[in-house]
Amino acid sequence: MKVPVLGGGVIGTTTAYYLARGLAMDRYASTARLRARQPAGLPA
Repeated sequence: MKVPVLGGGVIGTTTAYYLARGLAMDRYASTARLRARQPAGLPA
C-alpha cells in the first residue's frame, strides 16, 4: 500500500512508519538530552 506525501511523492507505509518512528525517537532523545543537561555531542 502506498500513501501520498507532501510534494506529490508516494512512499510505502513501512517507510512512512520508520520515518515517523525515527522522528519520534529523535524528538524523545533530544528532550531527554535537554532534561539530562548533557552536551549535544554526547550520547543520551
